[in-house]
Amino acid sequence: MSPVLTTERDDVETARAGGTRGAEACARLFDRHAPLVLALCRGRFPAGSGEPDDALQETFIRAFAMLDRLDQPEGIRGWLLAIAGRICAERDRARRRRSMHEHAAGGHGISPNGRHDPRMAMSPDCREQHARLDRALQRLPEPLRLALHLHYHDIDPDAAARTLGLSRSAYYKRLAQARDRLAALLMGAALT
Repeated sequence: MSPVLTTERDDVETARAGGTRGAEACARLFDRHAPLVLALCRGRFPAGSGEPDDALQETFIRAFAMLDRLDQPEGIRGWLLAIAGRICAERDRARRRRSMHEHAAGGHGISPNGRHDPRMAMSPDCREQHARLDRALQRLPEPLRLALHLHYHDIDPDAAARTLGLSRSAYYKRLAQARDRLAALLMGAALT
């Protein structure tokens, strides 16, 4: 049996109606947009953190609870990215507050909740390299950063291209442009 092809409008309207069909529509919307939302979230947090997955889940939980506020169902991708951006900003502020408190407490690889945090146990040089990479990634324009995150998180190239609304060759061009720009940013940071 082949999958049923639906439009964004169909899925949003069905999801708003609720019930079993509404849950199926929500699942289709999640499957369609989660890779791009996750790429955005991964671009906002340090590597190895569980924050991106949590932000992804929170994005869809909030979005599905507020579907009645979406005026143009065809614009759900941008709407989801805006929600994800706000959630990431909230989580980043909370993470910085936690980090400030941890630093004040003299943490030694243990977070306040008692769990081991590998970033806290890294050597100072390794932490600085990670910080340089994070700063350089944050300076990339969003489309370039998303292409890099999709690629380096092993998203199939065809799926990544579809997620970004590009052809496969346009995706690879964007990926090459992103790598070149990132290398230039890292070289500039190394020289300063």
